Amino acid sequence: MKYILLGLPILLFGCASRQAKIDRASKLLRANHIQLASLCAEQFPIRERFISGKEIVKTDTFSMAGAQMPCPSLPNQASVFVKCPDGQKVIKTVTKTDTIERENTARVAHLSNRLEKEQDKRNVAETSLDKSRKKLAIQSLISAVLSAVIIFHAIARWKLR
Repeated sequence: MKYILLGLPILLFGCASRQAKIDRASKLLRANHIQLASLCAEQFPIRERFISGKEIVKTDTFSMAGAQMPCPSLPNQASVFVKCPDGQKVIKTVTKTDTIERENTARVAHLSNRLEKEQDKRNVAETSLDKSRKKLAIQSLISAVLSAVIIFHAIARWKLR
């Protein structure tokens, strides 16, 4: 019995609350922020995903008028000009934009944890609401039965008069 009484305070004070453990861990990690960063990098690596873009081809066509060029002339002839045919210049520009998505897994884990907590709160609220509805239904039934008993009692007294 003596050992149980001596061991009880150790048992009670040795088990710190969850919040106290979290507070101690937070203080330790804030003091050692470089180890915190490496721990976070191990636990929550950034995931990258490469998304290949579609090629967009833009075609521009430019028309150029043909130039007139002089032909070599003979001494007794007038200058003759020859018109070159009209030309076209086609320029194709190919554009492709690729995307790299980076997923912050630490943020995803945080939001998932928050979502679970909110769902737990909602489940507790729904359970409480269901209990309240059942209680209200029982109270309504009891009040209806009591009202019926009072009405029948009043009618019975009235008929006896």
